[in-house]
Amino acid sequence: MKERETERLAGLAAFHEAMTAIVASLDLDETLAAIARAVTRVARCDIGAIFLSDEASGDLLIRATYGNRSPDWNHLRLGEKGINREAFRTGRVQRVDDYHALPFEVQIDSPIVHAEPLRSTIAAPVRRRHRRLGAIGGYRREVRPFTADDESFLSLLADQAAIALDNALAYQELGAARGRLEVLIATTDAIWRPLPFRQIAGLVVRQAARILPGIECLIAVVEPERPHLLEFVAGTPGWAESKVGVRHRLADTRLAGQVLRDCVTLETVHYSALSAIAGEMAGQTGIDTARLIPLLAEGSPSDRRAGLGILSFYRRGQTPFSSEERALMDEFAKRVSIALHRAELLDTAGETAARQREAIEAAADLSGSLEPEEVIRRVLVRSVAAARADRGVLLRIDGSETIVEDYHDESGFEDVPGYRALIASQPLMEEAISTRRPVFGGRYHLQALPSPIREAVASVQHTATLPLVLDDRVVAVLVLSRREDRVFLASDLVTLELIANQAALALGNARLFAHAREVSRAQSDFLNMAAHELRTPLSVIAGYVSMLLDGSFGESPPGWRRPVETIQGKTRELEELIADLLMASRLEAGRLTLSQVEIDLQEAARQAVERAQPRAILMKAKLTQKAAPAPVPALADAEHLGRILDNLLNNALTYSPPPGRVQVSMAVGARPGIRVSDSGFGIPPVERERIFERFYRIDDPDLRHLPGTGLGLSIGRDLALRMGGSLELESSLPGKGSVFIVRLPRVTPER
Repeated sequence: MKERETERLAGLAAFHEAMTAIVASLDLDETLAAIARAVTRVARCDIGAIFLSDEASGDLLIRATYGNRSPDWNHLRLGEKGINREAFRTGRVQRVDDYHALPFEVQIDSPIVHAEPLRSTIAAPVRRRHRRLGAIGGYRREVRPFTADDESFLSLLADQAAIALDNALAYQELGAARGRLEVLIATTDAIWRPLPFRQIAGLVVRQAARILPGIECLIAVVEPERPHLLEFVAGTPGWAESKVGVRHRLADTRLAGQVLRDCVTLETVHYSALSAIAGEMAGQTGIDTARLIPLLAEGSPSDRRAGLGILSFYRRGQTPFSSEERALMDEFAKRVSIALHRAELLDTAGETAARQREAIEAAADLSGSLEPEEVIRRVLVRSVAAARADRGVLLRIDGSETIVEDYHDESGFEDVPGYRALIASQPLMEEAISTRRPVFGGRYHLQALPSPIREAVASVQHTATLPLVLDDRVVAVLVLSRREDRVFLASDLVTLELIANQAALALGNARLFAHAREVSRAQSDFLNMAAHELRTPLSVIAGYVSMLLDGSFGESPPGWRRPVETIQGKTRELEELIADLLMASRLEAGRLTLSQVEIDLQEAARQAVERAQPRAILMKAKLTQKAAPAPVPALADAEHLGRILDNLLNNALTYSPPPGRVQVSMAVGARPGIRVSDSGFGIPPVERERIFERFYRIDDPDLRHLPGTGLGLSIGRDLALRMGGSLELESSLPGKGSVFIVRLPRVTPER
């Protein structure tokens, strides 16, 4: 009993010494060696060993031994046999009194069994946090069975070994992670630059070659405008680089299609057997190991792609990638996704900005004309260029039909202006009109189209149908087409809608201008006709009134003279109105001739004051002229200048309540002119530009009884402009009066 107690105490001492040894280091190899040595001390055996589970194969691999043993121990791999495998599988300590006595079929197939020889053996499982790490084994070269105390001490050792291994493995992983992080930080700095997409892709593969030497890398991307194609854009030098520029349809690349569709990483050591394309690549290079990682943008792409593309790693032969290589590839792929997505966004932003500048320039160009045919032509040419399209057609809405107004085709194909089609027979057209939003589509249905249109659109692959909306009404539809296989994207909407809005506004303005021109022409024709038709009867009336007043028909009764004089005054007003109508008609039709000569503005003003003086006396108004110290020369048509001044003086006298004060003065300098000031009612600020519009009169109940047609100022301004001058309202205060000034070109020294 005393001897047993002594052995237990010795065992405890050995156990404590072993525990101190296995926790003395965080280096994995040193920890494994210390555990193997501790087994021999604690279990009092000849050889100690530790096995760890291989993640890839599931076998137990020898990691460290201690004791006098043969070199065969270094290559020991336990499959489904052996007491260490049994301890690992069951989670319980296993003992064998004599290994040679076991049936041959349960013994491990290794020379160690007989070369050592191994007789009594013991094995304990090594587990940590319910995870099986491996097993430790003790071996004696003679038959000396292990006791219950040996089993107890070895179990305790296994528990402590698990803790030590966990710490060492964590430390090793931390070191590996730090190394990977340092490499990734360096590579991230290299690829995180504001460069175009293709340049960033080239940087990526160069960094891949640096962090994973001996492994080839390829980047394949799916362009937003071609979501059905996969294009290789960058590869490490050698075979991978030779693939750059090659395109495959996603439908033909089963493995790549699955990676992008399911957003999963796929790895294989039988790459050549997966598809015809993979088999061709493997046949040329001997590559059979591959890892394909999807490159995904943050959030959902704004286009029809499942992802940005694929980052692929390849190795010749059938050697699997290690867990560390996989971790490095996956982390690298995350950074590559961010860098490429950022580069793509920068490229897209630059392209969008350029296209918006083109659209803004197009808008400015569209506003440069008001001729409907010219505006339509500009809309088509500019829209096709800004949308990177090949063809554009503008269709007018006429009830339930569309009518081809005009077209522009970069390849010279024709269309049929005036061709009509039911809106209901064109689904994309119907959707665009009903939603008032651009609609993207594909190929045309050719059967119902006439021959020229069918030939023009036969090779079209993608379309954008843009409704042109004005005042909440679709006034026309613009259809843009691409013959190249590049889809219209959601990112195109900003440019397309800007084009559509400007086109709608330009077309609306052009049509309004055309309508206004027609109305103005009709108005001018009416004025001209009315003036000529009124002139003859008015001349007859004026003649008879004059004969009544001069006694040609004999002496008139005493009470007739005043009414006849009133008729004569109104007849003169009508003559002035007819003269204004004829002048307005001539100005509108461009039939007025001017002869600009050098005149003295001071003399022209004196003559105008002299002509207006009788009316001023009649209205008890004070009409004066403030003379300049010297003649004021200017270039003008004397007759038309006189008409402007007569109108200004007539207005000043008419709209100045008695006793009115009207003054004419000179403006000298670079722009000489004549200023007419009055003490009249004044003009409200909101009316100051409108008074120069044809037929416009201020809507004031106190002024409605005063004579006037609303043509005088309009005619005056037009005449002044045609003489190279201007007619302006210089100032006005309600209740205080107004100041008008007519300016004319000065006489240059050469004249």
